[in-house]
Amino acid sequence: MSRMTDKSKKNLMLLTALAAGAAFFASVIPVVTGGEREDGEIVTVSGAVSDPETVSSDTALGTGQNSPSVSGGDGSSYNPEALVWTDHKEADAFDGHVTLDAKKTVITAADGNIVWESDPDWQVQDFIICDVDKDGEQELLLLAWRHGNFGEHKPFFVEENNNDLSQHIFIFSKRNDNTGEAKEANGEGEEGELFLRSEWMSSAMHDIVSDWTYSEADGLELTLASDGSVMHYAWQGWGLKEMIPEVKRVKFIAFGDVIAHEQIWRYATEGTDTTDTGVSTDPVKEDYGFLFENVKYRIDEADIAAIVQETPFAADGEPYRAYPDFASPAGIAEAEAGAGFDIIACATNHMLDEGVDGLERMIDTYGEYDGVYVLGICEGDAAVEDRVEICECNGIKIALVDYTYGLNGKALSADSKLKVRTLDDEEQVRDDLAYSEENADVTVVFVHWGNEYEKQISDEELKWTEVFYGCGADAVIGSHPHVLQSFELYNGEMPVYYSLGNFVSGQDKTECILGGMASFTIEYDRFNGARISDAELEPVITHQEARGIYTAYLLRDYDITLADRHRLDISIPKMWRMYDE
Repeated sequence: MSRMTDKSKKNLMLLTALAAGAAFFASVIPVVTGGEREDGEIVTVSGAVSDPETVSSDTALGTGQNSPSVSGGDGSSYNPEALVWTDHKEADAFDGHVTLDAKKTVITAADGNIVWESDPDWQVQDFIICDVDKDGEQELLLLAWRHGNFGEHKPFFVEENNNDLSQHIFIFSKRNDNTGEAKEANGEGEEGELFLRSEWMSSAMHDIVSDWTYSEADGLELTLASDGSVMHYAWQGWGLKEMIPEVKRVKFIAFGDVIAHEQIWRYATEGTDTTDTGVSTDPVKEDYGFLFENVKYRIDEADIAAIVQETPFAADGEPYRAYPDFASPAGIAEAEAGAGFDIIACATNHMLDEGVDGLERMIDTYGEYDGVYVLGICEGDAAVEDRVEICECNGIKIALVDYTYGLNGKALSADSKLKVRTLDDEEQVRDDLAYSEENADVTVVFVHWGNEYEKQISDEELKWTEVFYGCGADAVIGSHPHVLQSFELYNGEMPVYYSLGNFVSGQDKTECILGGMASFTIEYDRFNGARISDAELEPVITHQEARGIYTAYLLRDYDITLADRHRLDISIPKMWRMYDE
């Protein structure tokens, strides 16, 4: 998991600095330009380029010498002492040996003679040897400090160069030289020796680079000192340009509890032959699609949709039951799958109302529908990889876990082959989340917690929120209180929906007909990892008609005609006020 905020505008300024440098590269380097030093001496290195091998690299914080406070390219003051300066670094390259000591870089030949050195007025922060331009030859990259934002050839829009100490990136390559000096030195007609020449430099960095690395896959990775954010650059055309990775996205929504009270199954079986207990003698005719038909358009818009199935299903031909021990119609599962739900959260306090047989029915019933993940029920001795569901959507791996605070005092035998996931074993919860962190890009926690009919967030909810966050969870979706509780970005990062309330039920308290739809977007790119954005909570209302339909609407879709038919004394403004509270 990666928790990162959006890149700051300073990153754009950094990109501008690199782009500007591409247009004014060779002539702005005062000492080594086109392979010549100011005194005209040819700097030569004989032989072919060899693969670099780092001998040693020791970095230290603020160990540089003569590092006064300086100005960044944006005019901000910055102290290089706060940066990571490389004390000592060595590498074999260019058939010689490259060494960085005391902020100076030198290249020595096999005989020990110095064949190249950085400008004595520069302070070299670090160097990298790599094939940055993919031409099959190694280049020397310097991260260095020098006076002046530009060289002697300034951009047309710059009237006068300054003399501030500023940070730059320099790129040097090894080239053949056939100038007169080289021919004279090597004998007429002989091929000239190789020398380092400047290929490219940036103008002053607008945001100071505190550290950098290079890899073929990720390019030149720059860590910005201002906020620790990371940017990636690759050689494109002629110069370093920012690598913009593909951003993958998943739109995720979730609803609260589905509680099959008697009014719901009575409506579904109306017009069919039923037993005295309301069980249809022809269950095929039972259709519970009405529960979800008014929110299906939002389910269709999402990539992943989840809902909490509060109650277990009755066995075929057995009577349906409501509170306190539920046995609900299995036709609800068909309606949920048909509406497009991908995730069914089943770790609730009522999930043992039908015993272990009920758990098996939940698994078997939902198992008839492809692509539906059942959470919160697992084998009694399940290993962690079997306790955590990992689904992949749009190239993003999402770990899913589900827990309940308890089971209404019910328990299964120790040797039961199935069990409901609870919060009783904190160590196991932490193991689940550690496994999720290691094997998925994002972790979403479903949890049945809190106190019934209380809008106030309980101490237990707060305690477990801290645990989930500390273990790397990315989003938490709560249920059980049967009323809507608040939503927050915990520590400004992790969306926590403390209770989504009821999606649909027969409960007759006004507070219990106001629920919520959680929605957020999971974003992922290979440089920044995964993050959650656009987290929102939208109100949902359970529509209940006396001796009529029970269903749900988004409150924004609910109109006065529907409100007038509701069996409770409600108004749309009243429901919005409850939501705002």
